[in-house]
Parts: sequence; C-alpha cells; structure tokens
Amino acid sequence: PEAISEAVLKLLLDPDRRLRMGAAARRWVMEHYTSERVLGLLTSYYKSLLEDGPREERSYGVKVAEVAR
Repeated sequence: PEAISEAVLKLLLDPDRRLRMGAAARRWVMEHYTSERVLGLLTSYYKSLLEDGPREERSYGVKVAEVAR
C-alpha cells in the first residue's frame, strides 16, 4: 500500500510523466487490441456460448467478465 501511494504521488506531481505514460499505454493498446482482434475475440466468445453455454474462462485466455464489459 505504501509503494502504491508513493507511485500515485509521483504521478500527481509530474504532469509530463503522466502524459508520457498515457501516450505509451495508448500505443500499446492500439498495437495489441486492434479492431480485428477484438472482433475475433468476441466472435469466438459468442460462438462458444452457442456451442457450450457460458463458462468462467475460455481456452483463449479471456475471462467472460472481461469481454462482457
């Protein structure tokens, strides 16, 4: 808990770092979660529901709760 509070405080005091981290996070998401990939994950999820019914976790590593958000 103390380490988290120190990290948050550093971010609060350093707007440039927040901007850099935000930009880096956005780049990472844009590279790893393309619309094609998300569409593929959703398609696989819905197909599995039709075939097997709902489960907590699928073999492709996406939890049902994560996709449903």
